[in-house]
Order: sequence, then C-alpha cells, then structure tokens
Amino acid sequence: MKNKNSRKKEYYIHQIVRENEPQKNENVKPVSTNVRNTPTYAENVGYHLDPSRYDSLRTYKPKEEVFEEEIEEVIDTEVVNNDPVEDYYSALADEYVEQTDETILNDIISEDDIEEPVVEEVVQEVKEEVITPTVKQTIPVSPTPKSKVVRKKKYLAPSLDLLNKGNGTTDKDVSLAEEQKAKINEILEKYGIKAHVAKYIFGPTVIMYLIELESLSEDVKSIRKIEDNLAMYLACSNIRILTPIPNMKYAGIEIPKPVDSRSIVYLRDLISTKEFVNSKYALPVAVGMNSFGEKIYADIGDMPHGLCAGETKSGKSVCLNTIILSLIYHYSAEDVRIMLLDPKTVEFSKYSDIPHLAMPVIIDKNYFEPAVIWLTDEMERRYQKLNKYGAVELSELNEELVSQGLPKEPYIVMIMDEFNDWFMDASSTVDDCITKLMQKARAAGIHIILATQRPSADVIKGAIKANIPTRLAFKVSSFADSSVILGQSAAEKLEGKGDMILRYPGKGDIRLQGALVTNKEIKSVVEYLRDNYEVNYIVTLEELQQSSASRGPGNGSGDPNLGRNDEFFVEVCYHVVRNQNASVNQLQKIFGTSFNRMDNMFRDMQLLGIVSGTQQGTKRKVLVTELELEEILNNL
Repeated sequence: MKNKNSRKKEYYIHQIVRENEPQKNENVKPVSTNVRNTPTYAENVGYHLDPSRYDSLRTYKPKEEVFEEEIEEVIDTEVVNNDPVEDYYSALADEYVEQTDETILNDIISEDDIEEPVVEEVVQEVKEEVITPTVKQTIPVSPTPKSKVVRKKKYLAPSLDLLNKGNGTTDKDVSLAEEQKAKINEILEKYGIKAHVAKYIFGPTVIMYLIELESLSEDVKSIRKIEDNLAMYLACSNIRILTPIPNMKYAGIEIPKPVDSRSIVYLRDLISTKEFVNSKYALPVAVGMNSFGEKIYADIGDMPHGLCAGETKSGKSVCLNTIILSLIYHYSAEDVRIMLLDPKTVEFSKYSDIPHLAMPVIIDKNYFEPAVIWLTDEMERRYQKLNKYGAVELSELNEELVSQGLPKEPYIVMIMDEFNDWFMDASSTVDDCITKLMQKARAAGIHIILATQRPSADVIKGAIKANIPTRLAFKVSSFADSSVILGQSAAEKLEGKGDMILRYPGKGDIRLQGALVTNKEIKSVVEYLRDNYEVNYIVTLEELQQSSASRGPGNGSGDPNLGRNDEFFVEVCYHVVRNQNASVNQLQKIFGTSFNRMDNMFRDMQLLGIVSGTQQGTKRKVLVTELELEEILNNL
C-alpha cells in the first residue's frame, strides 16, 4: 500500500503532465534555453518510476527521438547513450525522494525555481562540457607519419637508379699498345724465342698481349725466363705472364695501363645485364670485369666458401659490399639471409635493420661465439630436415616444401671482415664449429666468406685453407703472403684499387677489376629497404645470449677454465717443465689429443705464467722450475 507522500507526489506529477504541454517552436533546436523543448522534471521522474502509467494521460509526448538525432549529428554515440540531462534529472529525482514529505512537495511545486533556472544551467553545461569537446573529436585525423606506411608484401628489388652508371667504354690508347707490342717482339727476338704478339686486348686495368709460338718445338715456359727483362725494357713496375692462358692457344703478358687511363667498373653495369638477371646460378654475385673486357659472375653455391685477403686500400671491403648488394638485388629475404660479423664495427653497421639479415649485425665480440654456435645448430637442424624429406641439398628440400605448401628454407651467407681479430682469441669450440661448417654446410644452404688484411700463416691456418677452395686475392705486400692465399706468386704484382685475382673452382685463376660501389649508393639502397619492408630476424641477440647461457660450461660456452680442467693438464705441465718442450704439435702427438684441446691447455699455462706467449717466428719458452710449477698447481 502506497504511503501518503507517494500518493501526493504521483498526484502532482499527473497534474504537471496535463497542464504543461509545451508549445512547438521549429526555429529552436533541442539543445537550447527553451525548457519546454526538453523533458521536464516531472516527466523524467514519472518515467523513472513507471513510464507506462502516463501513456493514457498525456496528450503530448516529448520528441525524444528528435532530441537524440540532433545530438547525434554533433556528439558521438557514446555521449548520446549517456545523456547528461537525463542523468541530471535521475540523480535529482533520487535526491528528492529521499527528502522529507514537506521538502518533496515544496520542491515539486516551486516550478519557477526548479525547472527554468536549473535546466538553463544544465543545458549550458552540456554545451560547454559535452558538445564542444565532441565537435573537436570529429575533426579528420592527421595523415599517418612516414614510419607507419603500410609495408610492401611482394619484394621489389631497389631501383638501379640508386647506383652509379658507367659510360660503357674502355680507354684504348692504341698508340701506346702498338709501341709496347713492337718492344715485346724485339725482346723475344733478341733472346731467341720464336714467338710474336698476335694481338692485344684492352681491359679495365691492364692490356693483355697474346703471344703465339711460331714453332711446336719452342718451350712456352721460356717466356717466363725473361719476365724481369720485359719489365725493365717496358718501364713497368710489375708484369704478369700466363703460360699458357687457360683454354687458349696463346701465352699472355699483362702490362698495367697508365693510372689516368684505367677504367672504373661500376656494380650497376654488372647487375643490369640479362646474364645476371636471368642467371641459373644458385646464388649469383657480380665480381668484376676481366682483362678481356668480359663481365665476371660467381656462384656462391658452387664456391661454396670464400677467402678474401689483401692489404689496406686494396679493395677488399668494397668487394664484400658488392657481394652483399648482388644478393639484395637478386633475392628477397625469403630466399636469402645474410649474417654479418664486423669486428671493425664500422664496415657492416650501415646494413642494420634491412630485411635480408638473419640476425642483427654482430659488432660485439661477446656475441661472436653464440652466433657461430647457432649457425652450426641451424646446419644440423637442416640436415635432419633433409633426411626427413629424402633430399640431398637445399634446392631439392625447398621444392618438396613448396609442393606441400610449407615455407622454404632460405640460403644463409655468413660474411665476416677481419676475422683474425676474433679468431685469435676464440675458444676451441669456435674452431670446431667453423671447421664443421666449412666441411658440411654447403648441402644445408649455408656459405661462409671470410676476409682479412693480414694473410699470414698464423692467421690463415691449414684447416681454413683446406676447406675454402675459392680465393679472392687483392694486392699484398710480399711473395710470402701471396703464397698463403694462392700458393704461388701473383698477388704481390697486382695494382691495388680493386685489381684482384679470383681463384674459382673449375675455372683457374682470373685477373679482373673488381666492381665499385660507394657508401652513398649503399645508404640509398639500405634506406629504400628500411622504408618499404619490415625486419624479421631469424634469431635475435637476446635469443643468442640465452642459447649460449643454456649450454653451460664445457659445452660450447667458451669456459675460460676449460684447459686447466682437462684430465691431462697437470701431466702436460710437468712434461713441459721437465723436458723444456713447449710445442703444441709435438705434445698433441705424445698425448694423443686434438690440436684445439692441447692449445687450450697451453693457453691456460700461459695465463698461469708457466710458459710464454707465442710470437711469429719464435717458440714458447718455459718460465718456471719444477718446484715453482708444483706451487702454482697447488694454488689452483
């Protein structure tokens, strides 16, 4: 049963609804100071209590839909659903219901004090707090910044216009060539060699003179005997004699052109040809132009690994850049991934954040060993996959994967500049991994290119030379260095500035002028790749670090105490001191261990002050007596 206050309140609400029918005014918008165009307090309270009880009493129904539509033009949907005017009346009604009997009646009756001033204030508040901010939200959003541009899905190689273009001609000083031709014929005749210059060919760096023997009884090697005489009479610093030229019936004499007439070979001229674009090589790279003016390309898949060596400013680093850009222009990141290790920290850092990288550029020595170990594990994983699908190399595996709708395995090319800086201090684990990669990685689609400016025997060891058949030799300072790279005299006679000899399996030694690519061109290509394609590394530096930490000591983690923990360490120490013999090669044979294992023990012996360090041309020295050795070992 309703109490007295409820009946009084309901009665007055009925009366307000009948008497206060608002007048229509089309010129006034719903959101205005006209109270009659908005729901009154009584209407709101009535609907709040029970909307259906007023349907038969009201002759005028507020145009709530119009009110909502008009507001929707200005305000968002969220604001309409939470109408501040409705919320205000509902809160006010709840407040009145809680008051005493007299207060409720007084508040309802005093229509002049409640409706017009209060609604006037509320409407004004709505204009300021709700409508105005909402209008600002309807302003069109500013264009997205450049970094948010939608990346391209299909790979499009960078434009060739980003690279410099040559004029396509080679300087030909015919008068100089004819003069040298006459001198060569004169010298050959003077020394009784029955031969003559058949013709000459202009190359970018040298002029090749083709020597034809006039008699079958003439020994072609006799031309080599007068090499120094030819250099003296022709006033040349270096000449190179080929006896014979492979696949030709001529011997050859290469004479350097004057510096001002040498031609520059640009990378764009090599990779814009149909021979490169339509190449059937697995991993084609543009190398340069030979002495006959022919463009030379190499297949990393056939190398399968390469050794690049040469002194400073000889063109070694430029050659590595041409290899990288050749892969970028020919393949997408789905086909080839590049792994860059840069001890100098400045040579490869410009390639950071390009999509072709397998991992971030390694410039910190602490990541060198984990990176090499990861690559070895990746090779083993791929061999398991090859075995699973019955394939013998990566190309067959990818054909099988594509036929089943699975993603391909990309080729991985590891390129490391100045590798001797990190190899000298690397643990035996790194040596074992590198050796394993060189021997087995080709079938798994993994290839290695190492570069150094110090091609001495203590840097390029026997394991590296035996497992890297492809050599890229630039100018070196001595015959000994040339012998380490090529096994013969040749590299010390090069002219520098990209003049190189390529020893490629099945093709012999080829002298050529390496392609040139500048830092400005590299930056343009890298900027294009960064702007258009996302970076998706196969493995991150954090993952490398975690993988290395999970291996634990003695299992590929490079534990510095690995040598002194060896079971033969104490016995080897006593043998060295008693016999004054600190030769790693001899002791590994005596104890029947591997070279790397014995080398680790000697490294720790050096750290403990038992033996001296190694220096080129000198042997290790024993620094302690047997009593001092016993004291050192007791303190371990």
